[in-house]
Amino acid sequence: MGEKDPVKSIEDARAQDPQREGLRLRLTALAQCFGTEKVFTAADVHAKATEIKFDGGRQVAVHADVMAAFGRGDGRQINSKSIGWQLAKDVDRWLGGYRVTRVVTSHEAGHRYKIDAQNGEKKSPKNDVAPF
Repeated sequence: MGEKDPVKSIEDARAQDPQREGLRLRLTALAQCFGTEKVFTAADVHAKATEIKFDGGRQVAVHADVMAAFGRGDGRQINSKSIGWQLAKDVDRWLGGYRVTRVVTSHEAGHRYKIDAQNGEKKSPKNDVAPF
C-alpha cells in the first residue's frame, strides 16, 4: 500500500481541467437562469449575461454567474456570436447532470437550445424575472 489512489488521482486531474470547469460553470449557470424547460437562443443568454439592476445607486449584474461562465478570458466583451459559438461546442456534452441540446437549427433566426437534466429532473429558473 502507501500508493496514491488512482481513482482519486483521476478525479483530481478532472477537477483541475479548465475546459471541464468552464463547461460545468456554463451548464450550471444556464440551468439556474433558464431552467430545463425553457428554450433559449444565444441572444437570450447575452441579454441575461448583460442584464443589470441598480442596488443602492450602483449597477449590479443580475446574472453574474452567466457573465462569468461565458467570459472570453481574453479581455474582449462577450456578444451573441461568441456565446453561440460556445453553445455549439457544448452541445450534447454531459457534465454535472446537465447538457445543452439544440432543439431548432436555424441559420436565419438563430439556433434554439435548452438544458436537459440527466435524471429527467425539471429545474425552474432561480428567479422570476420576466422572460424575453
